[in-house]
Amino acid sequence: MVEAKRRRMVKSMILTICQRGNVRSATLAVILKDWLGYKDVIALGVETTMPETLAMLMGQAMTVFVVGDEGLLSRIPHSTSVHFVDVGVDKWLQPMHPSLVSALLFWLVNHGFDNPSWDVFAYEKAARDAFLTSMERG
Repeated sequence: MVEAKRRRMVKSMILTICQRGNVRSATLAVILKDWLGYKDVIALGVETTMPETLAMLMGQAMTVFVVGDEGLLSRIPHSTSVHFVDVGVDKWLQPMHPSLVSALLFWLVNHGFDNPSWDVFAYEKAARDAFLTSMERG
């Protein structure tokens, strides 16, 4: 019984994957965890994760978001739980950049991963304000 419970808990894991796991997938992980209330969201990169580790995590994940371009998608093991979030190569170079947040929010809403009580515009404004504050600090 304990084993079945542990297996159910692990299957709730969500992976967000990009090239290095620092900008695109990290931003999506923040949105999913902090704004939409998902638990067990892990951001990682294909260049910074051993293939064996990636395969193991993907086997345990309920949902996998590959955030990037077609070239990145070709480096991910095939799985029916993979959702391709086509935002292209990393041109933002910083997590939570307002235009990246907007692109990810747009994708989530258009693919049914949003929350019905969710105020998208309030979150976009909060992300933009946080980004501008971080830029002012240098």
